[in-house]
Amino acid sequence: MDKIAINIKQLTEWYLQNDITRMIIIFLGFIMLLAFISYVISKKMNVPSVVGYIIIGALFSTSVVGHLKFLPANFTDYYNLIIRNFNFIAYITLNFVAFLIGLDLSVRIVRTLGKNIIIMSVCEALGAFAFVLFGLMWIGHLPFYQALVLGALASATAPPATVMIIKALKSRGPLTSTILAIVGFDDAISLIIYSFASPIARTYASGSGHFSLYAALAVPLFKIAVSMLIGGIGGYFAIKLLKKFREKQEKVIIIFALIFIISAIASYFDLSQLLTNMAAGFVVRNTAKHYLGLSDVFDIIMVPLYALFFIISGLKLKITLITNAGFILISIIYLIARMLGKILGAASGATISKAPPVVKKYAGFGLLSQVGVALALAYIIEQEFKAVPGFGALVFNLLLFTTFFTETIGPILLKVVLIKSGESNIPSQNALGRKK
Repeated sequence: MDKIAINIKQLTEWYLQNDITRMIIIFLGFIMLLAFISYVISKKMNVPSVVGYIIIGALFSTSVVGHLKFLPANFTDYYNLIIRNFNFIAYITLNFVAFLIGLDLSVRIVRTLGKNIIIMSVCEALGAFAFVLFGLMWIGHLPFYQALVLGALASATAPPATVMIIKALKSRGPLTSTILAIVGFDDAISLIIYSFASPIARTYASGSGHFSLYAALAVPLFKIAVSMLIGGIGGYFAIKLLKKFREKQEKVIIIFALIFIISAIASYFDLSQLLTNMAAGFVVRNTAKHYLGLSDVFDIIMVPLYALFFIISGLKLKITLITNAGFILISIIYLIARMLGKILGAASGATISKAPPVVKKYAGFGLLSQVGVALALAYIIEQEFKAVPGFGALVFNLLLFTTFFTETIGPILLKVVLIKSGESNIPSQNALGRKK
């Protein structure tokens, strides 16, 4: 204890002597300037802002800045330290994202759309998980635990780009409704898949090789149940407060307090912060008796959080790693396997649930965007697998690298299938946007 106390004292003095707080404030201003520049450029070039944030973050990553000869010798070390000091922003963002996922899970919508959505969501998520898992093991020759974790990440789908394209095309119909519902449930399913995959992967990563059914199923199930229980209780009390306080400022305070408190409780007991917040959002959404206006609140809150999150993620990109031939091969396998898993999984789910032919034919092509929850989970993986050298960096860089493709190909294919299905309410046109 004395040794720890001395180290903390020395660290505190070092922080004060080197004025790290001032550096962090300067760096935060620098990041927000990058966010504004990136947003303006992305809008003019008509590319997703997420891609712009990641690219501009990558341009200022340590692997780029470290090669600038005119900077002081120890600048890169300070720069890397400050970047790591901003990791807490990523954890805050992903907890807000998890709450939003729960907020989108409406029991009423499930009842309206029926079992088709649940079946298709499970099939396409498990399809991506299985294809990536076996593809990376058999073709990419990755260890089982690494392929298992990446398979769990592959099951996630990013709603923002999907929703943006659907709104732009003013699309309506069974295919549109199905895609919107699936992307709402998809991330919840991916969190549950990861909650089971993670303890199994950690067992194999430790080198023990001892597989325990209890550790693989009973422990994750218990943690999932307790996480959701804590989130549900938190959401219940939040609803009670939201009924009494109707002003927007009061809603912001209540939601912030809810997310931070239940996240702290989950962290203290080593539970899933993401599932806890998702459960809280679900309870808030489905027990509210009137419109709470939380979407308007989150529309404002999430703009700077998303910008910071994706730029800081981009800062972690390692150019030397993504130019490695082995890394490129793994990325290609991951991309192709995930696409096949999503498309074939959605088609299988549509066949089982007897969905309309247009849904069976096209739904999978609207589920290819990924960045979001998957990248958020990368921060958790970095922490959980810190004993495995280089694995956290591999996951981060794989997701960042493939984002350029998923966020480009995904929206394009979604636009094509919505037009081909006849559900787009814009003038008839071909896939390139030209009138026939």
